[in-house]
This record gives sequence, structure tokens and C-alpha cells, in this order.
Amino acid sequence: MCNYNQLSKSTVQALPVPLTNLRQYLGPPAHGKLLQAIMSGRARPRHDLYDGKPLPSGSLACGHYMSPANFQRALARMNGEPHRCQWCGSPLPLGLVRQHQQPHNHREQIVHHFHPECWKARLVAVAAIFGHVRPEQFISRQASRSKILTLRKTVTWTVRQVFTASAHARNRSQRRWCG
Repeated sequence: MCNYNQLSKSTVQALPVPLTNLRQYLGPPAHGKLLQAIMSGRARPRHDLYDGKPLPSGSLACGHYMSPANFQRALARMNGEPHRCQWCGSPLPLGLVRQHQQPHNHREQIVHHFHPECWKARLVAVAAIFGHVRPEQFISRQASRSKILTLRKTVTWTVRQVFTASAHARNRSQRRWCG
């Protein structure tokens, strides 16, 4: 059985960047979903990663980051959508989809349902559930102090040719060039 308590702790310790710079390391999709999990309350100490509800006492000692019922729901979703990353939702490479089609223990071997960077982001969220990191560590101080700047620039447009088309035109005979 995979020990997610130790796996998530070692993943956080092995990160080559500080937690405030995870966006550059993980990429925007994986990091964005990690921030969503933090903001929604799903990635916080002693809470279920699936729905954000408090975990029953003793779950963390068993290495659970989800309740058994929610883990079954997650497994059902993974089996129903083996071609989609279960973290960011985008399509998976064919190699990972083929791993799902091979005989394996569906409860233990779930890494092939995630892009590599999404799997790391998920393990970082699990690390927050086990208390290895604090969710506040993910938000950089510089980002929280930044201000929105509006830059205005004058743009000159030159029209060389005008094309008109009817929005309801089904055939090409109703389209024409002007000028």
C-alpha cells in the first residue's frame, strides 16, 4: 500500500524551488488547480481532498487523505475518464492511457491518471492535508503586494481590404469582397 504521508513529504522536500515559486516549476494549469484546491479548503490540514470536509479522527494515521467513500468516487471518475488528467482535466498522452488499460491495482496505482506536473501538484496538496506544509506558503508575498497597472498606448489601424459576410449565409455566393 502506498504511504501518501511519506510520499507527499518527500515530494515537498525534493522540490527544486521554494513553494512560492511553484508556478514556474509546475506550470500554470497544475499550479492553478493547486491554488483552487487551497482556496476551496480542500487542501488544508486534516480535510478531505475530494470535498474539503474534515477527515475522521485516525484517518491521517492510516495514511488517508480522503474518506473511503470519496476515494471510491474518485476511482469511479478515474475509470470513467481514463483519457483525462484527474487534476487539470486536459487530455492525457496515449502512453498514460495505455497504462490504465494494462492489468494493475486500481486502488494503488493511480499516477497514470495525471500529468507528471499535475501528480506533483496533487502530492503537494496532500502534503498540506498531512500538515507537512501550510497552505499560506503557496502564496508569494510579492504577488500579494503587487498592484494592477494599466498601460495605455495609441494604436493606428490601416484598413487594406474589407470583407463582408452574411451571418446566415450557407453558400459562398453571398460572400463578396468590397473595394
